[in-house]
Amino acid sequence: YVSTGLENKSEKSFVKTCEICESLKHSNSRKFWIRARVHHALNFVTRQGVLAKSGDEILGQSSSLKEVLGPLFQSCILQPTRYDNQHLSSFDSRHSEKELLVRETLWGCSNVIHNVNGTGNEPIDSQKDVVSCIASMIQYLSAALSTYIRQVVCVYCAQLIRNKAEEEALKVLELSYEWLRGVCRLTQTILTKIIDPQIITTNPLAEGIDAIVTTILPQLSSSLSSYPIDFDLAGIYSSLLSCITSLKRHEKLMMVNGTVAIRLGTLALNLQDNTEIVLVCGVMLSIFGLIDTTLCDTIEDFEAEDLFMIGGILCSLGCVFSPRPMCAETSSRMKLLGASLLRRIGMSPHDEERNDDFFSHGGKPHLLNMIAASLRKNDFSRVEGFAGIILSSICNEQSVPMFDWERRELSLADQSTGLLLGLSLLHGCVTSKSNTNALQPRQVYSFIGSLLNLYPRMASRTVPSIIHVLRTCMDPSAGYDCIESTLLVSLEFLASESIISDPHGAHLVWKYVSSLTNDGVPTAVRSSVIRILAKMCGSNKKLFRRIRDVIGRSMVSRDPFIRIAATATLADLAKFDLLRDVEEIIGWVQSRLQDEEPAVAHFALVALKYLVVNEELEFDLVIRVLEKRLGVDLCDTPTIMKLDSLILEGLLMLLGTGRLEEIDGESESEEGTDNVPIVSPELSKAVSLLLDCHHYLQNVDKDIYSNAVIRRRIYASLTEYTPQILGLDPDIMRDWDGLNDSKDTLPEITRFLALKSISVHGLDFAAQLLKSHDVGTCSNTKDVAKDILHSVSKLFRTLLLFEDEVHGSFLFRGLSIRNPKVGPSLTNEGRVSKAGISQLPDAVDVKNMFE
Repeated sequence: YVSTGLENKSEKSFVKTCEICESLKHSNSRKFWIRARVHHALNFVTRQGVLAKSGDEILGQSSSLKEVLGPLFQSCILQPTRYDNQHLSSFDSRHSEKELLVRETLWGCSNVIHNVNGTGNEPIDSQKDVVSCIASMIQYLSAALSTYIRQVVCVYCAQLIRNKAEEEALKVLELSYEWLRGVCRLTQTILTKIIDPQIITTNPLAEGIDAIVTTILPQLSSSLSSYPIDFDLAGIYSSLLSCITSLKRHEKLMMVNGTVAIRLGTLALNLQDNTEIVLVCGVMLSIFGLIDTTLCDTIEDFEAEDLFMIGGILCSLGCVFSPRPMCAETSSRMKLLGASLLRRIGMSPHDEERNDDFFSHGGKPHLLNMIAASLRKNDFSRVEGFAGIILSSICNEQSVPMFDWERRELSLADQSTGLLLGLSLLHGCVTSKSNTNALQPRQVYSFIGSLLNLYPRMASRTVPSIIHVLRTCMDPSAGYDCIESTLLVSLEFLASESIISDPHGAHLVWKYVSSLTNDGVPTAVRSSVIRILAKMCGSNKKLFRRIRDVIGRSMVSRDPFIRIAATATLADLAKFDLLRDVEEIIGWVQSRLQDEEPAVAHFALVALKYLVVNEELEFDLVIRVLEKRLGVDLCDTPTIMKLDSLILEGLLMLLGTGRLEEIDGESESEEGTDNVPIVSPELSKAVSLLLDCHHYLQNVDKDIYSNAVIRRRIYASLTEYTPQILGLDPDIMRDWDGLNDSKDTLPEITRFLALKSISVHGLDFAAQLLKSHDVGTCSNTKDVAKDILHSVSKLFRTLLLFEDEVHGSFLFRGLSIRNPKVGPSLTNEGRVSKAGISQLPDAVDVKNMFE
């Protein structure tokens, strides 16, 4: 009945035979039917040429092998099946039937191909018909396998695992693996053994390989990674590589696009075996090597966005796998091909027309354009935004997203895809000759950083690409324009917590960064690297000792720029309280106080400031050492003001870090005094110097900007002190009513009036600085004026709170707090104190407020 059913060429006959198979109750009967059906169908294929020549067409244009066996595959394999507890009892029998159908079909097709190749007596037309029939069947088998993986493997294997049917799930995966391996070998057999171009028909084979590369491999690899199963896919990759190489001789592949690049790239990133990685990368090189980068007309056949994505992905994979010795050669080839594609974008006339708005090409909603638009809007605070971009690119406008990405963690494949897209954009921004002003490396780094903050273990795969970007920036032959900005941004990202928090990433970063701190490296690069060491130490404190050694070597360098960078980095470490073993480091700081370069001494003073702030050193001791090292007396204001402006600025910053000195317990018990902190002589000397410096500036005509910078430091240091440290005595202030001029000569009163005068002059100077047109070339003049206003307001607050504490509610009544009941005298009736009058605004200021 099977043999006679084949002679009936109607489609209803094919469907009816499948109904007969389903109606059979016993598994052995169904297996016999399957085996007989496949056997007779393939026998007719082998006889097709002879029969067609005699006019008896059986499997010619009216039907084909896939139309005969397709309904059988649909019935036995592709029909939805439930794998719950009720259906597990019949799983083995049904699954064995599926294995039999796949095995018999692949084995029979292979025999047909061998017979065609082995006998040379058949006419060319008959051989071509047979090979065409088998090629169409391969195309169908690839499409059927994709459906099987999507419906069965990706869905029902999870049900089998939940029902504790691990062996059954393993059998499902094994069938998918054997099916894919058989199709690849069968395709390889056709392409390698049938050399005559008149016989082979490559279009169905190309479509089958396209389905394998674009759909089956990503689906199957994702399914296998979810289970503790290790299949040897190296043979499949090797067969695909051979097939693609053979197909390139016959016709253009359809899979040369960005989608295939990102799917194969994600697959390669998820592999662990070096052999498999090399083979997958070889497949990508074979596919995308079809783009002839020497001919502009060939470049025009591809979308610029696809070329940008392909080139970026090839460069990214080449960088990721470059540290692996087995992948070194393949990685080098991928980087060369990717860079070549990126440089070619924009060379053809077609691309030059839209070069000015490369990332916003409105013709097609390309994924690359969507990501770039999202990054330009700074929509990279969370990595879920990436998932939203992917989702919006594959859904219609009317569709509703089915996943809540804010609560759903990304799978390993999605993580790899996100990293691959970010790295490809980074390489494209740096390497491509197109106008990439719409997308800057800083934006791409922000996107990658948001991904690494959630998945820090991917940092080690990011480092090689950043190092490649840095080398591109430092290579004069690369012709990259934005060298300085990209170099600094890349170094900052290397030192960020997103990279350094991962131990492996920190190891890779330090291995590269430390090589840039040695002698012989260009000064600009070496100094830039030294300046990021403090940030690296803050991101990973385990690097402190290595960073300390680098700074120690750099502080004695002959190059002044290196000494400046090293001392500034040491000041940053002190600022963030990252220094250990201060006894060893303090010697470095003291030796730099007398450096011939003023900037070095400035940062040494800044380092001392933060060491005092973090209570690593005592303020009084530092002041005494400074007087010896600088060879000056802090009481000699004219000599101090003659110091270099940078050294003077650092010294003024240090003078604002003093604290009250606690009295020892033994001296308290002996003298019987209260536990009241006292102002040390060094601290009093520092405050006096700050006031004298301000008075000196009022009498000396200096450059207004230099004057502003020094005044800013004076005001900022004064605001750090309490009224007691500033030399204000509450008792003397209570006795002074503001009218008796004889007491104005007291040191405490003089100090109070001087501080108020400094505050008022600070307001006037800040206003003058903002209105002045002489400093229009200074970009940070406005910031200096704001700092002065902020410091002056704090100093005003300190003085007002002090007066309120001294006089209380009698401040504006002219009464003494000691005699609140005594009313005002006749001579003072209706009058207020000088202190109250001094707080009132001038008439000119009041007038200006209402004009």
